[in-house]
This record gives sequence, C-alpha cells and structure tokens, in this order.
Amino acid sequence: MRKFNKDESIEIVNKINKIQRAEFKFKKENGREPNIEELSNLLNISIEIIDEVKKIIIELEKEDEKLNYKSIHHSKEEIKKIRDIRKNKKEIQKIKNYMKYNDNRDA
Repeated sequence: MRKFNKDESIEIVNKINKIQRAEFKFKKENGREPNIEELSNLLNISIEIIDEVKKIIIELEKEDEKLNYKSIHHSKEEIKKIRDIRKNKKEIQKIKNYMKYNDNRDA
C-alpha cells in the first residue's frame, strides 16, 4: 500500500469521511447505494478522485482485516499451524480425489 505524508493522510481521511457520509445519506434517502456519478455530482468531486479514494478504502479495509486476524485471533505460531492444517487438508483431499478416481476407473 502506498505511504502518505501527514498532510496527504489528513486530506484522504477527510475525503473518505465526506464520501462515506454522502453514501450513507443517499442510501437512507433513496434506499440504495449511489453510483460513482451520483457521488461526484453530490460532492462536486471528480469521478477519478472518488474512484481513487474508494480504492484506498478497500486497501485500508483489507489491511485492517489482516491486522485484526493476526493480532487479535492468533499468535504467529497459531497462524502457522492453521496454514499447515489447511495445506494438509488440501493434500488429503487431493489424495482422496485421486483414490476415488482410480477406484472408479478400476470398476
């Protein structure tokens, strides 16, 4: 994710808040999410800037999910064990599928 200086960060946070407030208000009044053109008209912000800010929101949400998952739910050791278990489950499923396929061929 791109790094921002302090002034850029403040400006982005302000735009994020402005966009999210406008989306909430629009949804409350119209019963649906606004499209990007409607947001642009409501806020007098270009479509390109809204699109860029929405991409940043998505990146921030992804980073937040990663941090919450890693820091709150599991230690590094637990995360490694979970990954190993998932990997093993996939390998076991591949073996089962292979055996099932060969059993069906032999029948």
